[in-house]
Amino acid sequence: MYPFRIYKPVHPAVITQGFGQNLVPFYKEFGMSGHNGHDFVRKGDTHEANVRAAHMGIVFATGIDGDGGYAVHVRTAQQFNDELGKPHWWVSIYYHLTPKILVRPGQTISIGTHLGYLDNTGKYTTGEHLHFGLKKQRQIDEWRWETIDHSNGYFGAVDPMPYWQEMTAYEFKRRYLDPVWNLAAAFSRP
Repeated sequence: MYPFRIYKPVHPAVITQGFGQNLVPFYKEFGMSGHNGHDFVRKGDTHEANVRAAHMGIVFATGIDGDGGYAVHVRTAQQFNDELGKPHWWVSIYYHLTPKILVRPGQTISIGTHLGYLDNTGKYTTGEHLHFGLKKQRQIDEWRWETIDHSNGYFGAVDPMPYWQEMTAYEFKRRYLDPVWNLAAAFSRP
């Protein structure tokens, strides 16, 4: 089983609020111990910056997601180990996107797939940014899943910090995936 790795979904990435921090007062209104993810902006101009998939997987939900605004949810297609070596299914959540979401439920995606654009949608937001959330899940049956440790004070969210890699999802795609697709396209031409 491989360790779980994720790549920053905004390029170039700046984290403006980390997991568990209490920089704004509304987490207690939700009954949370603190911020349940990482907030990203793009260095320089953040307006409608590209948001890319932090890991490969399957899109299982898109659209308006309550107070988080427009969102995309991606589940891994296989289990990966956490920092303690225990295997899990993983879900990443991308909140505060523009209504122009570029993927659809059921779509298989790779690291760096363009999901949409960051924005300021949703009730609980302090300006244009991407809220990235991460949860461990277990499969109940073929169609049902549940979040592990939903009562951990963060509604089951876990700190993404141990899983971030140095490069962004955009850099990973450009370095490792684009050359493969370009080579395959060259050989498929008549």
